[in-house]
Formats: sequence, structure tokens, C-alpha cells
Amino acid sequence: MCSRKWEWCSALELLLLPFLVTGIPDHSEKITSVSGNNVTLQSSKKLLGNYTHSTWFYTTNQKIVEWDSSDVNYFNTRFKHRVRLDPRSTALHIYNVQKEDSSTYLLRVSNEGGSEYEINIILEVFDPVPEFLIELKEVKKVGDNCYLNLSCEIQNQSVDYVWYTDSGIFPNGHKRSVLEVNLTSSHKQSTFYTCQVSNPVSSQNDTVYFRPPCTLVQVVSGMEKQGEDVALPSFKPAVHSSIESSGSVPDTLPSLIAVLCMALILSRLGDMSSPILWSDEYHKLVSDLDTHHSRAPTHLK
Repeated sequence: MCSRKWEWCSALELLLLPFLVTGIPDHSEKITSVSGNNVTLQSSKKLLGNYTHSTWFYTTNQKIVEWDSSDVNYFNTRFKHRVRLDPRSTALHIYNVQKEDSSTYLLRVSNEGGSEYEINIILEVFDPVPEFLIELKEVKKVGDNCYLNLSCEIQNQSVDYVWYTDSGIFPNGHKRSVLEVNLTSSHKQSTFYTCQVSNPVSSQNDTVYFRPPCTLVQVVSGMEKQGEDVALPSFKPAVHSSIESSGSVPDTLPSLIAVLCMALILSRLGDMSSPILWSDEYHKLVSDLDTHHSRAPTHLK
């Protein structure tokens, strides 16, 4: 009975031997890149010594480039003007990679004895995550409770979402683009909500701030500004120019007008030696007016 088992094992090895040698790739690696970068596909494992032929495939049946001891042949594919083969190392240089270049690339080499060696290299290309703003789909206060519906969805990209509060990652492993929260007065309410969007090559985040139970807080130049307890559209806080203080005309202006009128009268009379024209008060009023003028918004000058 034992001998029969050995016979079956030996027969199975003979049947699988061709596939173990040439049909199944011997080595697999993975490379991740940002779109627009240049990448090099090259195995970290030592290849067959004295190989005489090598071929790179985009898919199992689409050749990119082929090399033998006498020539390099680039095939008419989407890579034709974006690739370069280094015959010495068999490294394949791809320039300006795009998301569409993501694939499992196959390198096949052989030597004079006919032995073959195959390597799979997985290339994943991602676009950088764009900047975004959290969209406030609904902010509704009911008594002391608050309902929030926030969104940070990125269109047409494979990304991961994580929401954070001032206590850390949002409970229950929330990993969706939309966050719905019912806040009650009996629970500790977070003062902010942050959405982090990421892929293997980049990440972006945005934060909205609230004052419990349901008041949006805008952060402008490091200072808080209280909003209203109503549903609000998405926005990006901005600092708007304004006249200093209340925007009113300086208190010194009436006095300055009086002095200037007196100076004008005296100059018409030819009395330029009058003390009023050379007084400290006169020069101080002129200086105050110049200072206020330089601080005013352009459209008020």
C-alpha cells in the first residue's frame, strides 16, 4: 500500500514539473507610485546568469519590449515612447506613469541552455488626493440636541476615509465619506470633526468646528467666530478686509478741518508766518490723518 502511495506521488511530480519550472512565475514584487512620476521595474532577486533573451509584458499577451544579444525591439504599444530597457540589468524604466499603467508586469528571461525565469511586478499608480472641504449637508438643532450630516466624498478615486473627533478616531470604525451624528445633551459632544482622505501615496484632511450643542465656529486667522444655529452650506473661511475698529472717521478729523481752513485763510492773506501753521498740534493732526489713510481699505482711499 505504501509503495502505491509513492507511485502516485512520483507520477504527480512528473505531471507538475513543467509548470513548476516555466509556467508559474518564480518571483513577485509590488511597486506603488504617484501619477506623473518615473518608475523603474526591476527585480531585487538575482536572475539567471548569462541570460541571452528577455521580454517585458504589460499583460500576459502584450509585449512591451524584447531583447536578445543583438537587438532591442520596442513594440508599438502605449508605452513605446515612454519606456527604456537597460539590457545589462533588464530594468524597465517607465516615464510619466498614469493610473492606466497599473497592471501586473511580467519579465521573462532565458539563457543559452533554454532555462527560463519569470518575475511578476505589480505596479499600482494613484493620483494625489485633492484638497477638499467638508460639506455640511445638514446641521439641525432640536432643543438641546443636534443632528449633523457631514460629507467629504472624493469623486472618481479609490480612497480611504477616517473621521476624527476631539476624542480620537470616530467610534464604530466609521470609514465612509458621510458622517451622520445625533448629539444629545446627555453625551459629551466633540468640538470638531475632521475627515481624513488617503490613498497609498498621499492624504488630505479638513476640519469643521462646533460649539455645543450645534453652533458652527469659523476659524479665521487663529480667532474663533461664532456662527448661527442653522443648517449651513459648505464654505471656506476667509479673512475680509475692513476699516480699523468700527470703520468710523477718526475723532481728530473735525479739528484738522478747522486748522486747515484757518491755514488756508492766512495763506490767502499772505501771512505765512502765523504760529498756527507751525504748531505741534497742526503737524500731529496731519500725521494722524496720514496714518489712518494708509490703514484704510484701498476702495476707501
